[in-house]
Amino acid sequence: MTPIRIIAPAALVACVASSSLAGVIVFDDAATFGAFGLAQPGTAVATETFDSVSGFAAGGFTGNPGAAAEWFANAQDGMIAQNGAIRAASANSTVTFSFRSGQVYGVGGDFFYTSSSGSFVPGMMVLNLSDGTTFVRNVTSPTTFAGFWSLNATISSLSITPFGAAGAANYVATDNMAIGYVPGPGAIALLGLAGMASRRRRA
Repeated sequence: MTPIRIIAPAALVACVASSSLAGVIVFDDAATFGAFGLAQPGTAVATETFDSVSGFAAGGFTGNPGAAAEWFANAQDGMIAQNGAIRAASANSTVTFSFRSGQVYGVGGDFFYTSSSGSFVPGMMVLNLSDGTTFVRNVTSPTTFAGFWSLNATISSLSITPFGAAGAANYVATDNMAIGYVPGPGAIALLGLAGMASRRRRA
């Protein structure tokens, strides 16, 4: 099933695909992502700025900006907090965010590359959700946003994989992560999400 796309006109998106039966809405605008999530009954959106982490962490970083929004981030050689963001400690490494509460239905953030000194580097990267949804994103600034809302299944992980020359030579970084979750039973929120998707299909 191909996910619904809500795409800002100025965005550059290479590819969106899904190999899963789960419905996923893909966003390239942070404001639209947040507004959509907050419009669903019973959902909340927490923002992680990574201010609570610092230095190098061989075992990755963890944080919890909301009741059920706990996250864990790691890469092959660990993670570094640098210039207000977190990044892989080694170039050409995939960064994986895991969500363990079982109540996360949305995730997004500013995903980009940095050099070893922390300077922004443009390029393309591949974002993969735990359900198999793939978003190939063209990163043009350190505030290039990508996000997902799942209509009928929780999100357990998001992986950001380097792609092309920029990915091979630089470091995957993340800032301003938004996590959409259901503080209580998930069925309340999913009714609203599923209803919206159904209306879009009939339109």
